[in-house]
Amino acid sequence: MESVVPINTLTEGEKGEIISFEGGSFFQKKLEEMGLRIGTTITIVARQWMKGPVIVRFDHTEVAIGFNMAKRIMVKRA
Repeated sequence: MESVVPINTLTEGEKGEIISFEGGSFFQKKLEEMGLRIGTTITIVARQWMKGPVIVRFDHTEVAIGFNMAKRIMVKRA
């Protein structure tokens, strides 16, 4: 069985495919404007200790995602 987890639980260097967003339309629109869409494969570049941001890489782009947003982006570990 494949593991589906929030991106803030992945470690540096780990990859995952975005499966779903756990939020309303404003939240989903904001992520899509950043380039994050369902089906996108992301790699964790850095993760701050405690409740800091998560930096992800996808399609030659890196973005920082706040902890509260990151815990609502569900990925399937690659």
